[in-house]
Amino acid sequence: MSVWMSLPVETWLEISHLVRSSSLQDLADLCLTCSQLMCIARPILYCDVTLMSTAEVEPNLAAAATFSLLARDEDLARSVRKLTLDAAEDQELDINQTPILVHIASLKNMTQLKSLTATGAIFRYADEDLKAEFIETLSGLPLEEINFPCPGDCFYHFSEDQFAKIANLKSIACYSENDEHEYFGPRCLRLLSMSTSSLTSLSLWVTYIGDWSDEVFAMRFPLLRSLTIDIWDEGMHTPSGFDDFLLAHHENLEHLDMGHTPCAAVLPAALIFGADLLRPNLLPNLRSFKGHCQNVEMMAQAGMRCLTDTLTKLGVGLIEDPQRAVNQMFDALQARGCMGALKELDFDLFQWQDDEREAIPVFIFRCGEICGPSLETWKGLIPFIWTWTPEELAGFFSAFPKLRVIWFANDPLVFGPPQMRGDEEGEEGEGEEDESEEPRDFEDYFRVLAEKCGSLEEVWVTWGHKKSYWMIERGPGSRIVIRGGDED
Repeated sequence: MSVWMSLPVETWLEISHLVRSSSLQDLADLCLTCSQLMCIARPILYCDVTLMSTAEVEPNLAAAATFSLLARDEDLARSVRKLTLDAAEDQELDINQTPILVHIASLKNMTQLKSLTATGAIFRYADEDLKAEFIETLSGLPLEEINFPCPGDCFYHFSEDQFAKIANLKSIACYSENDEHEYFGPRCLRLLSMSTSSLTSLSLWVTYIGDWSDEVFAMRFPLLRSLTIDIWDEGMHTPSGFDDFLLAHHENLEHLDMGHTPCAAVLPAALIFGADLLRPNLLPNLRSFKGHCQNVEMMAQAGMRCLTDTLTKLGVGLIEDPQRAVNQMFDALQARGCMGALKELDFDLFQWQDDEREAIPVFIFRCGEICGPSLETWKGLIPFIWTWTPEELAGFFSAFPKLRVIWFANDPLVFGPPQMRGDEEGEEGEGEEDESEEPRDFEDYFRVLAEKCGSLEEVWVTWGHKKSYWMIERGPGSRIVIRGGDED
């Protein structure tokens, strides 16, 4: 160890960052090897702290211990840059002693805190004085980012005047699902109004934006580069004032997410560009776009140069009649020309039906015609994928020479059970899932894919809310080794 400790501190810092990127547990173990390494590695371990109210079905006692540590050790608390307070436990659990995820003494020591994410009822059992002190403490910290994702109700615990104390943020993300008392709008407006000159990223997910949408879209943020607006209340629609808002910010925007709900939703909805908004020079610096395929079709028809010049990431969703909508989008894109800068494609095809199976190879080929030479990541989760042979599937992707990462899906609830190749001829159980055969069968697919796609490095397979991955290693000559299958 004495030889290892003769390495410069900068080297150990680099090692610690690399270990953290692969495994927090390994970094924690590194901290325990000796006191010198603890001093170097522990601040990196605590730069991003997530505290949950429950550990499975029990109150999370570790949260209280962490708060106590950060309250005692001011130097360590200064290392915290990102804090996540997660109280979104299963609502069916009967937990009577869930700890409060608000600890003022430790929060005051986090003098370099940049990002706060609060999910769920973090103020359970907290009195009004504690809530007020929490906001006062936040207002004295150098916060740049604040997130209130779903599920959560902590957003509603603060008054408009309290939100006025949090200013000069660079990133704001808020979610509102059921706002029966119309608390969300006024508070959101106040929070936004305190950061108009500093905000670079805005994300709003709301089921119903109500009468305050005009006030939101009347605001101007001169530094805004990333915008996510997801409103689910009116089907295919353009909110009042949205086009003017977009036009006022379009020169700086690099990321635009206009959202969409899947076809299976009770009230499927998506934001749509206004008919008179689009023009060739709109959004000249756009690098990432996500939205309904009708928006992509409209962008192509308007001859927007960002589609071919700057766009590197595209996420597309559908609401109804997917095959017709996709074909219309492709027709417009092909008339516009190749999307030569596109590196990542994320396409939602969950709602394609059995009678549309044969349209999927055509869809992949048309993607290849538009962005095949440049595409590096395919995240289009496709149904029926295992009903084709490995050779057939690999042939679909032969038009993507730079493809490094592919995502597939294996969700029985959406796609039905995986069908092994023997099932097509009535062999091996007539379509029944044999878990012991799946990894071998997947490897067969991925090996042939790797042979066709010479740059392929990773294949991911989703399993409901989980995902598994396979790494592709290439040896001398044509030797290919498939490793992985571990859940992430």
